[in-house]
Amino acid sequence: MPPTPSQLAPGTINSQRPPPPTILFKIAFYFDDAATFFSFLEALGSAELRGPLEPLWRLGQFHDHPSLWPVLRLSETLLRYSVYRDLVEAIVQFYPLVSVSWAQDIDWLHQHLACSPTTIKWFACIPPSRIRPVDWFTKWVQLPIVKMDLDNVSDLSLMHTPVDEFLTQFANLTSLRIHGFNLSLECLFEFAARPSSKLVELDIQGGGAEDTMTTLMLDYAMQWTGRQNIRTFRFRLFPFDMSVNPALQEAFYAALCSGPKDELQLSFTYCPSFYIAPLSVSYLKLDGSLLDATDLVRLANVLPHSPALKRLRLAHFNSEYLINAAFTMAFARLFERQAKSGVTTLFCINCSLGRLDWTKLKPFLERCTLHTIALVSLDLTRIQVAQIAQALQSNNTIRRINLAENDLVQSDLAALLDCNLHRHVPLEMLRIRLAKVHRPAYNRTEVVALGIVRGVNVTISA
Repeated sequence: MPPTPSQLAPGTINSQRPPPPTILFKIAFYFDDAATFFSFLEALGSAELRGPLEPLWRLGQFHDHPSLWPVLRLSETLLRYSVYRDLVEAIVQFYPLVSVSWAQDIDWLHQHLACSPTTIKWFACIPPSRIRPVDWFTKWVQLPIVKMDLDNVSDLSLMHTPVDEFLTQFANLTSLRIHGFNLSLECLFEFAARPSSKLVELDIQGGGAEDTMTTLMLDYAMQWTGRQNIRTFRFRLFPFDMSVNPALQEAFYAALCSGPKDELQLSFTYCPSFYIAPLSVSYLKLDGSLLDATDLVRLANVLPHSPALKRLRLAHFNSEYLINAAFTMAFARLFERQAKSGVTTLFCINCSLGRLDWTKLKPFLERCTLHTIALVSLDLTRIQVAQIAQALQSNNTIRRINLAENDLVQSDLAALLDCNLHRHVPLEMLRIRLAKVHRPAYNRTEVVALGIVRGVNVTISA
């Protein structure tokens, strides 16, 4: 239960005068972590000296400080109970940025934020239609939202709500992640491509209203990715429409490769005609469940020509129905070309590398120049883990290795840690996690102790 008003009453008022509010807030915003900020409020010593920050101090007696500063998180608890809401109303105007995680009281949000200089990060779910006011969307689009993280993972009644039509009305939106809605991709890309659009991050997960990617849709997408300030694009590609010629398909892929600067994440709903060009992004995530060994070789070949690329994440490159020899040589090519690139981190997640020939991969792993490598959930055999350990003995650049969700025994881990006996530059970190629900085939205490002796920080999670 929330406290009574008397519990939140201010203490004895000190006779000292507080600094002017503008000065007090200028001082407050120098503190970018909650612990230091609330220590500052405590040091002020009285409600009078805390001045307009006093309501925030009172809220801090009952709520986690990180939920109050430096960003105010407007949660159900803060907005549902009037004893908290009254205090929030006294301070929300002073925040340059708030986050919203509860949206059922759209009237309150509209009243206090619609015409405010405060901007909003939106993480709330759209209320179900049975409790949503008829004017909910009308008021929603008037809020100064700059970041939208919108999930619909369970409410089927919202699946066909035309959310995309409302999203295009948020003129100040810079970041959009949307999941679980039946969206018109053409509508979203048209919005992103507008000259007035401020969107620099776009993450579209789930289905689209269209079955294929049309020429117009691709034109809009290329207009947006062609801008200089695009940071992030995460997208599941649909089949190209029959009217889209191969030249446009290639131009679209080239635009993706040269567009985002921070992160590009691609997955596929169909077997694509995959094309890749030198990348301008620093982090590439690729779901390869529908890609083949030839596609992986294409990726490998552009690595030396992509100086901005530092991190590469490959998931679901499964060779179960493909020729293992071809994938072995494709991953060998990847390690070889990485050594001539700026890539320092490689994540391989659920890529079934346990089906590959590690006697052929081992020399390429020895010569790679990675700093961090994650080989997660790969179904590695005892022999393959031993080959990886031998490769690490000769490699002096890999400092951190993650072998989570592989079935490892104590001798595997000892061999991995013993690689430091042979290296000029020591391995620093080994991370492991059980692949299945069973007792580990190693003694945790002994493994951690050996790690200390070998100079390796061993992290074991359940």
